[in-house]
Amino acid sequence: MFDLSKKWIKTIELSGPHGASLGNCEAEVAAWKADAYNVPHCALGRLTAQSIIVAGMLGKKFKETFIPHFTCRNRTLLAMQSELLGAEIMGIKNILLMGGDKTPDTFDPKLYAVNLIELVNKLNNGNDAEGKELSGRTDLTAGCVVNPSDSDPKEVDFLRQKIEAGAKFIQTQPGFDAEKVHNFLDRLGEISIPLLIGVMPLKGYKNAKFLHEKVHGIELPESVLARMKQDDSAGVDVAIEFVEGVKDRVSGIHVMPLGDVGAGEMILKEF
Repeated sequence: MFDLSKKWIKTIELSGPHGASLGNCEAEVAAWKADAYNVPHCALGRLTAQSIIVAGMLGKKFKETFIPHFTCRNRTLLAMQSELLGAEIMGIKNILLMGGDKTPDTFDPKLYAVNLIELVNKLNNGNDAEGKELSGRTDLTAGCVVNPSDSDPKEVDFLRQKIEAGAKFIQTQPGFDAEKVHNFLDRLGEISIPLLIGVMPLKGYKNAKFLHEKVHGIELPESVLARMKQDDSAGVDVAIEFVEGVKDRVSGIHVMPLGDVGAGEMILKEF
């Protein structure tokens, strides 16, 4: 398990293998120096290899910490328990839990991410979802996500419920507006677990426009859109300036470089 007590934590998201080869992931890990490496699972509906298996295989080769993403999407309750037990067998110790789009009927659709954290707690205590004793318990550290740019008060409420359910760390969705993040943190107040702010270096104006218009939960300030339109290569500078504006109030950064090895390396080195 990576050290959650560190004063400043750096994690970075791998691009995820779109196929049966780990070559791209291995190249990214070799290029980046971080405290942990996230392995996404079919982000934005894009096919990638199963995150727990990828994280387990990379962990055996690199002896680093890998954090697979795990969602309720397209999984039954039985399947989720099976895969989480598999994560323990694969040597996974940290896992990022998200609701996803589709959830089992046994989960409350309003609280499915909370339900998922509670499920991990049951497995960690040696019981399945029905309370039956397992032959071996898991030892998984659960992380959760939040959108720090969301002005809806419910976003703060849901995050507090995730923390109360047992989440041990937070990795946020990418932020681009420091003022919105400060407003979110003001509403959230003091918390007892590390919050890593999400930062995404834009690849150009076309990429910025797509994220702003098509990806739920991402909203770019007009000033960022205008800057990217004027300078297609400003993405890393925009990301660094954003982190500078919020770093005194967070526990670290979670970099989402969209497969851009050079951009990821520059941001990690800057902070």
